[in-house]
Amino acid sequence: MSSRLEKLQKTVLDKLAQQGGELDVSCLYFELDRNDRVLLKKALHCLQVDNCVNVDFGQVTQKFLG
Repeated sequence: MSSRLEKLQKTVLDKLAQQGGELDVSCLYFELDRNDRVLLKKALHCLQVDNCVNVDFGQVTQKFLG
């Protein structure tokens, strides 16, 4: 299961990069299959803990460390 979680985290980061660092969670949610939808909240939480993204009111923004 952790490999699915890691794949989903990579998907979130890739989508953020494609969309200029900002992503609407609901749009991503509907692109995923049912199994990945269950993991989305956990994936976002892990990315937030790793200091990669901010999640506020359904918007995900990428943190740029520099």
